[in-house]
Amino acid sequence: MRERNIGCVRGVVKPPVNRPAWRAPNPDPGRYRAAVTGVRLLAVGTAVVLATAGCASTIPGTAPSRTVTRSTAGPPVPGGPPLGRPARADNGQVEATVFGYRGPAGTGWAAADVQVCVLASAIFDVTVSQGPWLLVFADGPGTPPSPARDAGLPQPAYPTEHRRLHPGECVRGWLAFPVPAERRPVAVQYSPTGADPITWPLG
Repeated sequence: MRERNIGCVRGVVKPPVNRPAWRAPNPDPGRYRAAVTGVRLLAVGTAVVLATAGCASTIPGTAPSRTVTRSTAGPPVPGGPPLGRPARADNGQVEATVFGYRGPAGTGWAAADVQVCVLASAIFDVTVSQGPWLLVFADGPGTPPSPARDAGLPQPAYPTEHRRLHPGECVRGWLAFPVPAERRPVAVQYSPTGADPITWPLG
């Protein structure tokens, strides 16, 4: 031990003490293995829970899967009044009726018994023709009436020329429609000027 003068104070300087470096204690092998085993069991349990939850729910941010079933049904049959029931056009001018229908039956021609009346409350005369009538098919666009080339079709025929009707007057007759063999008629339709179509299903 030495003495050293520090200013006016006499002190004693002690030599440094050499201390051993710190070492972590050796782990207990049994405790280490138990800890590792616990971590592995926790990981396995977490994976099982996630897999089970995935069966009943979806991952956030993703859309749930859906099973798409293709329909084999054909196009829906247009709705409307039954045959024989008159229907008033929403233009407030005329009332139309399809009284009956005869299928082609191998002849290539169908026929519809139709009538158009001008309402008695109408203010003006109305010109009617075959133009607004249409035979609707199940697989797409319909076909307008055409002059029949089959003498076996019912009579009298609906006027082929434009006819002017006064309020309260009617015109009635059979319309002839050409029908290809591969097409199926489903309705008769009337579309007067300035009004929505009126459709009579055929069955």
